[in-house]
Amino acid sequence: METFKQGQTSEIPASEYGGKAFNLSELVNAGFNVPPGFVLSPSETSLLDLAIPITYASLIETACGGFPVAVRSSAIGEDGDGFSFAGQYDTVLNLFTVEDVIKAIQEVAASANNARVQAYQAANNLEATGVGVIVQAMVRPTSAGVMFTAEPVESDPSLIAIEAVQGLGDKMVSGQASPDFHLLDKVTGVTVESTCINEPVLGRIEINALYEAGVAIERHYGCPQDIEWAFGLDSTGKVGLFILQSRPITTL
Repeated sequence: METFKQGQTSEIPASEYGGKAFNLSELVNAGFNVPPGFVLSPSETSLLDLAIPITYASLIETACGGFPVAVRSSAIGEDGDGFSFAGQYDTVLNLFTVEDVIKAIQEVAASANNARVQAYQAANNLEATGVGVIVQAMVRPTSAGVMFTAEPVESDPSLIAIEAVQGLGDKMVSGQASPDFHLLDKVTGVTVESTCINEPVLGRIEINALYEAGVAIERHYGCPQDIEWAFGLDSTGKVGLFILQSRPITTL
């Protein structure tokens, strides 16, 4: 088990804990605002039936700042340079009890065997891999979405594309909400195109904050990034822009 939070200096190895955990630890070490948490390796998730709930209650308090938490996948090879596995594994949000967290860890680990993952692996000639599982402070968001530091449709590296919805970003992924769309000049941050369904989800301050974070994260990794983000409050009481993941754009 490894933890990640501000002030941490160790890097979580991708070969043992998966790509998402590795990327989150790197973002934390680089000074970006990432909700704190911990990650279990594939071998550790298989021992959950022996876990004592009080141990996890203490761990959630110290590593995540308390409830609520989210449980997310960190498969070996996920969020890597070649393959993202975006949306293939399960995610469970807004958990308030240790018992529900343990069930969610088992569910996310078991999602390695679902039809989506198996089809993705077959389509890309990939072998099955173990799934690490992240338990992370849940951000209670006012808005959330994704940001591509190169416009992905036309593969234009001079533009940043932002999609945003009110509340949780999973509403956008599931199709329950249509996102606002903003296209920014990467050099100046000036908006060159903007489409809003109703009242704008993001103001200029939020767009500027995303632009600055996107440019900095791309500079850190040295290649265009697919970034998941949220504005809101986490379980430690911290408020602001949170980076939930960053991975290379594999479709360019």
